[in-house]
Amino acid sequence: MRWSVVVALVASSSVARADKRLDDLAAGYEREAAACKRQESGLATVLDGARTLPDARPDVERLDRGHATVAGYCAELDGALALIKGAASYKAIEGPLDERDNKIRRARAAAKKTVAELEPVMHRLIPLINAARAGAPQVAERRTPAKFPSGRAVELPPLPGQWTLSGTAATDVAAYADKASAATITVQPFKEATCEQERRRLADIDHVTELEVPAAAKQLGVTWMASYAKSAHLFALTCAQASTGGAMAIVDVAPVDQKLADELHKLALRMIGTVLAGR
Repeated sequence: MRWSVVVALVASSSVARADKRLDDLAAGYEREAAACKRQESGLATVLDGARTLPDARPDVERLDRGHATVAGYCAELDGALALIKGAASYKAIEGPLDERDNKIRRARAAAKKTVAELEPVMHRLIPLINAARAGAPQVAERRTPAKFPSGRAVELPPLPGQWTLSGTAATDVAAYADKASAATITVQPFKEATCEQERRRLADIDHVTELEVPAAAKQLGVTWMASYAKSAHLFALTCAQASTGGAMAIVDVAPVDQKLADELHKLALRMIGTVLAGR
């Protein structure tokens, strides 16, 4: 009887270890799949915008092929997850899972190469898409008043995700997150510098596009605006000059989502206005 108990305990321990290995594998693949889907969503957003541009067919075709490559990578990850979640033990799926993992490695490398190659294309197209959308009729939006720890108030756009406001007495930070995207807007004043000096920092960044400053932004003192895409992030920088010093706003959206970036850029300008008004 004692030996049978020992055997039962050993068997139970083996099952527990096997199940934990499956759980660990599933957790890793789930994280990778989530990151893949964010990249796929970012490409899809730029692709949809590119389809509205005239004379953009070659870029649309490249983006379409790139999106298919990343979508294939995501599909391989989903397949591995389905295999793992349907298994009773690691040993039962070891062979098929190895085959899938080899496919995932190839798909991962292809997707990484594709995203890197498409970054300059997306960076070039995003300002064009933005400009095209800026020419569309504007619709009045309802905003929600909120306050930063600095005491400065701002009206948040009516987006479906969650907002978190933070910062210091000088710096205001608005963080936004929904099921598909995560973004931050940071506005920080500066004293012993100028916007032209801040612009020089862009020299170390690849594929930066300087944007036309709208009339409304010029009234706030904005002297330049620029954007660039890197590692599935879209960055937009805005510098406003005051009589002494000024304020810099940095918008960071991941994955690349031009529509969301447009909304956050309007919020960034309002934040700049409140920071400079309180100087």
